[in-house]
Amino acid sequence: MSISRRDVLRLGGVSVLAGVGVDAVAGCDSRAAMSAAVPLGKADYTLRIATGPVELAPGTVVSTTTYNGRLPGPLLR
Repeated sequence: MSISRRDVLRLGGVSVLAGVGVDAVAGCDSRAAMSAAVPLGKADYTLRIATGPVELAPGTVVSTTTYNGRLPGPLLR
């Protein structure tokens, strides 16, 4: 027996309408997960978002959003 993509989408839609998907998502508490991942204490990095000029090509300068004066912004880990 093979199942097509259309059948999967149809079954997924029916399960959401029946409330099966709601019960599965209700058990996940995203606030608890976020609070566990956020370290306590003062942040050790400052991110400044501003508008500034960026040279895309020689002689082609545009005004865009920059992060700490750069585009792309710094790598945050």
